[in-house]
This record gives sequence, structure tokens and C-alpha cells, in this order.
Amino acid sequence: MVFDKGRGLGGRLASRRFEEWRFDHGAVVLQPKTPALTAYLHSVVGAGQAAYWPAGAGWVGVPGMNAVVKPLADGMDITLSAEVDMLVHRPEGWTIAGKGVPESDPFDQVVLAIPQPQVLRLLAQWPEMTARLAGASMRPCWAVMAAFATDLPTDTNFATFSEGPLSLVARDTAKPGRSSTGDSWVIHAGADWSRAHLELDRDSVVAPLLAAFFSALACDPVAPVVSFAHRWRFGVTDTPLGRPFVLDPSLRFGLCGDWCLGDTADAAFESGRALAAAILATGE
Repeated sequence: MVFDKGRGLGGRLASRRFEEWRFDHGAVVLQPKTPALTAYLHSVVGAGQAAYWPAGAGWVGVPGMNAVVKPLADGMDITLSAEVDMLVHRPEGWTIAGKGVPESDPFDQVVLAIPQPQVLRLLAQWPEMTARLAGASMRPCWAVMAAFATDLPTDTNFATFSEGPLSLVARDTAKPGRSSTGDSWVIHAGADWSRAHLELDRDSVVAPLLAAFFSALACDPVAPVVSFAHRWRFGVTDTPLGRPFVLDPSLRFGLCGDWCLGDTADAAFESGRALAAAILATGE
């Protein structure tokens, strides 16, 4: 059984719809370096749920980024909008509780595939486990979604930045399999800007990041038809753990995630595969 805090599958492979607009406001493109993720993406392309995007030099989900993970959900028992806030371990197994989490018999084994800071909160009663996670850290990322009635006067469809308030901009309407209505963009703030403005309310984030966006594209400002922000409090791995997973066979408890290995989808994919292989190898 899978309990997912989100209203849909994908986590940071997120896609949000607003009226006729769609925004990939988490990961905007996948640029795999490992054979396993590359092979998986090719299989999803074959199913019509992903396509190659030359501007971003990688793959995107169709019609949104979260389509990439939907084949993995086939045949699985998944509860969405389920926020786990308590784990209890007894001789008969694991009990899980939280908002939207249905009651069930104890589980033989538990895996957490969530950001490291959230893991630390859930495992506060097991200091020996949390000590094994020391050194790993994640950083926030503010994302702004903006749509315009007509195309902005720029040939840029995707760009990354190493300095300044922005980390990347992506033109969603330029991606394959997207609606051609208007011009929709995702803007990600850089690490320093996101940290410095972490506790701003969402409405206060939009104007300064739009100003930085127009400056980066060398465009005159244009009023968007719609604009809003999303805060990824634990958006990107800052310092990885340095090993692919954590597994305690005596507790029958495992941890995985991108934060174990790096700041990419490759890291998340390899971490999950490695933990699954280790659990299967126990034969239990």
C-alpha cells in the first residue's frame, strides 16, 4: 500500500492545471545519465506518456510531467491526500496513522520515500536511526507559474542561471504534447533567493520573480493573464547522504530518496531501485 500526501501522483514531478493552462512547476525536464532511468523513459515514450524536448535536452511527461510515473502505479493500492504523521512499531508490525490515512492491519515492513527533513520529524523516537542521516540536507525553491495571452517576444524556451535570483525558466507551451493556447512559463528562484524569502506569502513572491524573469529574457514586462507561486520547502538536495538508501532489517524499515545520492531524478530512481533490491535480497 502506498500513502501519498499529494492530491496526485508524482511528488516533485508535478503538474498543475488552471483553466486551460498547465504548468510543470516541479521538475521541468528529465536529463537522465544512468541506463536504468533512460531505459524506463524510453518505455514511457513508447506508451505515449513522455516525449523528448530538444530545447531542454531531455524528456518531459505528456501531457504533464507527472505522466512519467503513472505506469509505475498500475495495479498498486494507492491512497492520495494521505499525510502520515505517526509511526508505531510493535512486535506484530508497523501501525501508520495520519490525516487521510485509512485504518489497516499492521504492516510487516515500511519504506519512507520523502524528503530528509520530514523523515527526521517522523523518526524522532528512533535517535539511532536519525543519527545515520546526519550530514544530508535539502534546500527550498520558490516557483512562479505565469501565463500570457500571446507569446512573449523571445526565442528562449529553456534557460538555467548560475547567478542572480533565478535558477531556471521553462516555457511550458513549447514542450511536446502541450496546448498551444497563449504562452505559459515556469520560473524557479535560485537557492539563495528562496532561502532569503522562504517565509513570504505566495502573493508577495510573484512580482519580484516576474521582474527578474523579464530582465533575464530581456523582454519588456507584460501583464500575465494568470500568475501564482508555489513553495517547495524541501525542493532540492543540497548535501546528499552519500549512500543509496538506509535499511534496518531488524525493524524492517527503509529510507530512500534523491537526498540519499544527489539532486536529480536519476538519484531518486537509483535510490528506490537499490532499496527495493536490498529488501528483495532478504527474502522476506
